Amino acid sequence: GGLDNNTNSGDKDIFLVKYNSSGTRQWTQQLGTSSEDVGYGVALNSTGDIFVTGATYGALTGTGSDYKGSSDIFLVKYNSDGAKQWTKQLGTASEDVAYGLTVDSDGYIYLTGYTKGNPWNLTGNPDNETNSGNTDAFLLKHYDNSSQTPHWTILLGTTSAEVGRSVTVDSTNLYLTGDNSSTSGDYDAFLAKYSSSGNDPSNTPTWIRYMSTSSGEYGYGVAAYTNTFIYAVGNTGGELDNNTNSGLQDVFIFKYNSSGTKQ
Repeated sequence: GGLDNNTNSGDKDIFLVKYNSSGTRQWTQQLGTSSEDVGYGVALNSTGDIFVTGATYGALTGTGSDYKGSSDIFLVKYNSDGAKQWTKQLGTASEDVAYGLTVDSDGYIYLTGYTKGNPWNLTGNPDNETNSGNTDAFLLKHYDNSSQTPHWTILLGTTSAEVGRSVTVDSTNLYLTGDNSSTSGDYDAFLAKYSSSGNDPSNTPTWIRYMSTSSGEYGYGVAAYTNTFIYAVGNTGGELDNNTNSGLQDVFIFKYNSSGTKQ
């Protein structure tokens, strides 16, 4: 529908709402195409600009040739007053979805999600990576500029399915969490560390840790405390580290140090 008197573009639209600290709504923005458009992640830079990401099944930029097929990743920038600054659309002919994003102190934007594209050849991007077999998690660094191509992209995957759901950055490293279906039992949550320095980090993580039982785990959030500790959160159907499951799906939180040692 049309949220707060905005006009719906035809199917599901993306919305962005700003509230003040007292809970008073400041403004609402709605964005979409005649197809389905879904917003999954939001982040701010140091000056209060807002970045939104997700998936679109149409030409969100308004230019038909920008739609590559199936679902595409989008990145939209708004200023603090809710005025749209630019829209970027990225994708392959297959399914590409972004779930999470973060912005570092230099204003670079990092996105994560999954792709079925093979090769992972975003238009104009120098990387031309090979999908490992099903859905691969991706990590993408982008400039705060819609006219530029991604700074770099990397894939994380096996012949099974991997999904990146959340990403965070400290002063020198990136941390990615999500889930995969290839290590034990059902889906397992994972936490991977990458170096964010340099133009293009290695496709191989500095380390990767799995949070797993035979009953299924999914990683949904990650946060880093300076360069010291990393926290991963998600849900489990099992009993992680000898904790007792309350009945169905329980919330979990893990704490690791920067070397990947569980605390």
